[in-house]
Amino acid sequence: SLNTGAADNSIAFALLVMHSLGAQVVICLLITIAVANSRQWIETAAGWSEPVGMTIRAWGIAATVILLIQILLGAVMRHTNAGLAIPTFPHAAPGGGLIPPVWTWAVTINFSHRVGAVLAVVALLAFAAQIWVQPGARRHLGLLAFVPTTLLALQVCLGALATWSLLNAHVATLHLLVGAFLLATCWMLTFLSFRLPMPGRDVIISVGEAERKR
Repeated sequence: SLNTGAADNSIAFALLVMHSLGAQVVICLLITIAVANSRQWIETAAGWSEPVGMTIRAWGIAATVILLIQILLGAVMRHTNAGLAIPTFPHAAPGGGLIPPVWTWAVTINFSHRVGAVLAVVALLAFAAQIWVQPGARRHLGLLAFVPTTLLALQVCLGALATWSLLNAHVATLHLLVGAFLLATCWMLTFLSFRLPMPGRDVIISVGEAERKR
């Protein structure tokens, strides 16, 4: 921002937020490249044959998008110094209410980040549940699904601790780092779910390819 002469203004703020979000996109792209070049993804007869429901992909995409938005809100909150706009957790009001009594820009961003956290928990747990309840997905992705759910629990604890510790630098940094890992593992599972065959067309294609190999 100093090179553009845009320090402490809206242009610098936009660059900072774009840099924060762009880093997450790059991580997801690297994961996509790595997974797409893995043996299990390339080999047709790698055992990914049992069909799964479309809801797995839908919840995976939903969880990934919500996490991206959550990271964006966190970046906005961080660069506008709104991290302690609501200084209590889990309550948002001095009297113990969940809704802030006074609304400002900083309070709105902070509260939006908290709402986003709730949505992220719901979406990610629903995604993991879809993996665990469907045998075809559980066979290949069941163990991997424990990684983002464990990171999710850690992330929620770090978010609360960040408020309670008045944004301790170490806690805030860990919160940022775990958030990046959470998004990365969630996207990895989502991308892998596209390798699992859907009922109907994908199964027909897999059978046809197997016949050709004979």
